[in-house]
Amino acid sequence: MAEDKMQLQRFELKYLVSEEKALAIRDYLSSQINYVDVDEFGAELPNFSPTAMFSSLEARTTIPAHNGETNTRLIVHLPLIVPADCWFRVGNETREWQYGKAFVFDDTIEHEARNGSDELRVVLILDVWNPFLSGAERALVGGLVNAVRDFYRSDG
Repeated sequence: MAEDKMQLQRFELKYLVSEEKALAIRDYLSSQINYVDVDEFGAELPNFSPTAMFSSLEARTTIPAHNGETNTRLIVHLPLIVPADCWFRVGNETREWQYGKAFVFDDTIEHEARNGSDELRVVLILDVWNPFLSGAERALVGGLVNAVRDFYRSDG
């Protein structure tokens, strides 16, 4: 059905612009998720992150299977508004959203989401560092993404 295909007007990301707000959310989530020390939590890249956003998915909408570009970060999803018949698949694992129950995944693994309900679904999304990266490797990643950004801004 054409009605069930992803349409950009039916999927929206709202970024939390303030780094302070993103860090406050990161601190809250670190107390809720058995992850790592709060100092390890949050992919802080100068000019890029920490990234925190709300993902809203309209009724009867699918975000098609896709994957991220790098495993230097992991993604945290915290379901906030989750009607029945909403699910999320990462690789071969499909799970239904559970209100307030966050989970972390590597977005280089193919993933997709579906809202089969008649209501809006909203999830808070945060980027976090891959815990296997050292501080030096994080600094290299930051230097690389900023160098690429500067290259394209200079009409390279």
